[in-house]
Amino acid sequence: MDFSQLKEAFEIHTGITDEADAAELALWFNEAQLDLAWELSPVKKQSIDVTAGTAFNPPAGWLCVIGADKDYHITPDGKIIFEEEGPAELYYREIPVSFSGTDEEEESTLHQSLHYLLPIFAAARYWEKESEGDSDESRQASKWLSYYYQGKSLAKSRLFGINDPVDCWKIRG
Repeated sequence: MDFSQLKEAFEIHTGITDEADAAELALWFNEAQLDLAWELSPVKKQSIDVTAGTAFNPPAGWLCVIGADKDYHITPDGKIIFEEEGPAELYYREIPVSFSGTDEEEESTLHQSLHYLLPIFAAARYWEKESEGDSDESRQASKWLSYYYQGKSLAKSRLFGINDPVDCWKIRG
């Protein structure tokens, strides 16, 4: 879905037309994208030649490291240090491209099946903003946020063909 379609879906969910600011919608859509990206953004692979003990800067656009085919650890400043020399494969989740709010044709880089969640999240934020202590509007915010988390949970359980589940953990000392 492009930005105009996401905006239209938001307006259908909230019953609001032309009241929502495009920049505010972009912020809400971006917040939802980032929340989804930690567990559902595409996994990318980078082949690198590493030197043992040397700090390596993660690739541009990385969000979090999923794993590598060599032992590694991440420093407090976000650099990756491999424990062995030679070629390595690094797997990471990518940060989604942000919406600017100025281009109606911008599209989310998350999987197409996740796009419908962005306007649902934005509807929750809208009702939260509008509530100002009104209990009916606060309930609307909670309801839409619940729909968002239900959809996210379903996506996590069903998109394993795209994002394989972790089948083991490696303890590093």
